[in-house]
Amino acid sequence: MGQEDDHSQYINGELGKYPIPQNRMHKLRKDEVALLEKCGHWLEALAQGKITPYRPAQERFVAVAKGRCEPKTNFEWLWVKAFPTRKRDDD
Repeated sequence: MGQEDDHSQYINGELGKYPIPQNRMHKLRKDEVALLEKCGHWLEALAQGKITPYRPAQERFVAVAKGRCEPKTNFEWLWVKAFPTRKRDDD
């Protein structure tokens, strides 16, 4: 299985909507909720190292999720906004 195949299992919808914690819902706009419900499983898998980034933008997202960079893209801002207290480390 290639890296793209590894990613597809998280972004093809088989896992259903990403469960957004209720205490975070009021912090997100409707469009952000929709994007996180659609892509949250994939973003979480990247952030937690379950899948390996194979594009520079994905590598950067991981760095942002770990607190190594400031967010710039919509995905990066969404993740930080949705989960501001998630553990960020330098490993």
